[in-house]
Amino acid sequence: MAKIRTGFVSNSSSSSFIIAISETNKCPHCGRSDVDILDLVRRSSYCDNEVTAEGKEEVIKHLSEWYESDKYIKKIKDFDDKDKQIAMIEISYHDDVLNNLITESNNIEILFKE
Repeated sequence: MAKIRTGFVSNSSSSSFIIAISETNKCPHCGRSDVDILDLVRRSSYCDNEVTAEGKEEVIKHLSEWYESDKYIKKIKDFDDKDKQIAMIEISYHDDVLNNLITESNNIEILFKE
């Protein structure tokens, strides 16, 4: 019998997030912009950190293929992603830097966390 997940946590040593990242503008004076959180996740030295799906359609596709619960899919479908990028990521419990960036950033909205 196939295992059907009811939540989206796939690893007990990491937290799963579905996030919406606001597009940021570069500073008109210095050209500096906020950090690219998905790039940080991809380049992280923690093996549990991963960008699982990127973009609204990819997140919905991943959820529908792997998880039984429609509550995630409905919220993502209904979410207004204008000027925002939706992604599904996993972050190691031990990566305090990325966990703090995600939970404390004004440019990141956490849609789901498990």
